[in-house]
Amino acid sequence: MTSKATSVGEGNAIDSIAFVLQFLRPFSDTEVNALLSLEAALAGDFPKFDTTKSVSMTLPAAGEQAQPSEVRVSGVKLQRFLATGKPEWMLQVHENQIVASCLRYTKWKEVWPRSRSWMSKAVETVNCDDNPITAVAMQVIDRFEQQAPSAQDYDMEDVFWKDSPYLTRNAASAGAQWHVFQGWFDTFALSNDQSCRILNVINLSCSQQGTKLNSVIDHTLQMQLGENPLPAVSASIFGSDGGGGEGVIDRAFEKLHDLNKTILRNTLSKRQLKAIELEGGNQ
Repeated sequence: MTSKATSVGEGNAIDSIAFVLQFLRPFSDTEVNALLSLEAALAGDFPKFDTTKSVSMTLPAAGEQAQPSEVRVSGVKLQRFLATGKPEWMLQVHENQIVASCLRYTKWKEVWPRSRSWMSKAVETVNCDDNPITAVAMQVIDRFEQQAPSAQDYDMEDVFWKDSPYLTRNAASAGAQWHVFQGWFDTFALSNDQSCRILNVINLSCSQQGTKLNSVIDHTLQMQLGENPLPAVSASIFGSDGGGGEGVIDRAFEKLHDLNKTILRNTLSKRQLKAIELEGGNQ
């Protein structure tokens, strides 16, 4: 009997989730140096701390001597690991982005507040009020796995809703290995006087890796702030206290979270929606 696909998480299918703040320009040397203080400030959450480097090289004109490459510290990377050695949490500040990643997802109400606090601390540390946030993004990777079935036993509807608007008819007849990639825009009123576009990029696939068949929904959402970037001041965007109070960043990521759940409800089979407690889909 062919095994049924199961989600990788407990009560969810999220393999990883990443929260991203994108700034107008790369962080300056002064701002990067300030980030080094995060090693001590967040030592209790992230035992491993590293700097990241970038390399710049100028190609010489004809007849000129090549100049040596310039290597500079461009950011920091903080990590927390499980007992197995697999990364559990990561905070990266590099070039013009702050990224908080969770690689062992539990619940939104647990994962988002922790990610929020670390991003707030990073924004506060770089303290670059002349470098606004131009985009807010989130990437969610959901994964289901099973023992690879024979070609005649593969059933797309074990994981996916075959009539999903995000799937093609060709994918339904392609067998156990296929790939569908697409993107589109939504609009959202971030505030009474600020409307922005949200770029959705969704990558649906089913592929065999060894003896396992992996079904993946990779959904990236980017809220583009256009002509109304957010001031990179922690107290302004994370709430008046920079901590528990709701701010514009909360509204932005809550919206992205809601859109991601809508995609799942209209992509997964009813059996899988029930398994990950997202009933009410396929409407």
